[in-house]
Amino acid sequence: MKYIKFLLVMAFLMQLPFILNAQITHTVSFATSDLTITTTIGEDNITYNKINVKDLFPDGDVASPELPIRFIKLIIPTDKDAGIVVINQSTKLDYTLTNKVYPIQPAQPISISSFPPDFVAPNPLIYNSSTPYPADMVKIVNQGYFDGKNKIVTIAICPFKYYPTLNKLEYYTNINFTVSFVNSSTTGVQVNKRLISSQKLYDGILSTMVDNPENIAQYQVKALNLTDSIKKSDDTRFYQYVIITNNCYRDNFNDFVQWEKRKGLDIGVVTIEDIESCGYTGDLLHTGHEIYD
Repeated sequence: MKYIKFLLVMAFLMQLPFILNAQITHTVSFATSDLTITTTIGEDNITYNKINVKDLFPDGDVASPELPIRFIKLIIPTDKDAGIVVINQSTKLDYTLTNKVYPIQPAQPISISSFPPDFVAPNPLIYNSSTPYPADMVKIVNQGYFDGKNKIVTIAICPFKYYPTLNKLEYYTNINFTVSFVNSSTTGVQVNKRLISSQKLYDGILSTMVDNPENIAQYQVKALNLTDSIKKSDDTRFYQYVIITNNCYRDNFNDFVQWEKRKGLDIGVVTIEDIESCGYTGDLLHTGHEIYD
């Protein structure tokens, strides 16, 4: 019996890396000082409370409680989709409101000839319910790709739970949640080759785009370095900025090329005759002279 238990424990330990890699955990914090609760009179002459958090904006259906939302982006494995979201731990503060939370209104048109939309009263299905709103404080709203195969999931986080019939508000200043992964039916597009200098640009964009940069090294799918993918004997010159023209017009670009080089741009001229003389055809022509971005 002990031997069987030992085998079961060993089997679990062998699966542990897979289990841990099948999810991602993230924490979002909100400052207490960033919350303000004010009053406003709606067009229905009813006084409402408006809930504001610095740098956050409301999002939701018209006539639902206007609560601020934070959108975050997480990089996840390229062959996975975000699945179930589970809140592991949270810290909250309780507030008793003097009025109902102001309802979300239709977007204001920006045309000079248009008229402001009519005021929409609070949705009674929400405001007359004892069920807290929103149902999910952490919700997946979109999944897509950046730079071909880097899977990015957008998550909406509402740091509030509003109890309409009790007129109570919970403000969650710390939310720790886990997103599970499921196999994806999409594959993205593999970017095959790219100049090293261009890849650094994409790396910088990705690091500022996502809220979990610590996972980039684990999940990022990079293109091959273009200069590393060609034979050393190939004397083809690669440029970050390529001007393609006929041989008879080549010298006309000299001043422009020198001006751009003084600004630090890796620029050069490739003529149609150069391309034709290299002997490349089809896809090989692309790997020989085009920059993959």
